[in-house]
Amino acid sequence: GASAPVVLPMAGNEINHAVFFPDSTRIAMLQNQKLRIFDIDGSESTALDFKIEGGLILAISPDGEHLVTGFESDALVFSTDGRGEAVRLPGPIHGAVFSPDGTRIVTRSAGSSAHIFRADGSGEPVKLDGHTGVIHSVAFSPDGSRVVTASSDGTARIFLADGTGQPVVLDVN
Repeated sequence: GASAPVVLPMAGNEINHAVFFPDSTRIAMLQNQKLRIFDIDGSESTALDFKIEGGLILAISPDGEHLVTGFESDALVFSTDGRGEAVRLPGPIHGAVFSPDGTRIVTRSAGSSAHIFRADGSGEPVKLDGHTGVIHSVAFSPDGSRVVTASSDGTARIFLADGTGQPVVLDVN
């Protein structure tokens, strides 16, 4: 039979984003500089406050242990248990996706390049260039070895995730 919907208590302004955890037992929501995690029965398990304006994106790692939220200025990577300091990734960030193993994050901004960061913030990011228009989406291949970007310039580009070599260009023009 059908069950009644669960209404999650989010007082105040609008909710910007909501995502399920990979195991479907919890939901993360982004609202007004607060990242909140609820069990699917509606009980709140974690609330994290942060000090950055304009939350634009919310993504969760495949193992459910980390969340990334992006902003006009940069992004923060949080542990979903609320422990430890957030890792800051330089932005602006308008989209982000974790690699299948959760160790890297590919980001896009309002520009024509994407970046691959280590999720722990270590090392230098890999810059993916070549588009002449705004990148609208980014994704890792299922094995994590490649990244595809799709742009307003009418092309998609397939990059090696380590940044080596030239991308394969798929042109729909």
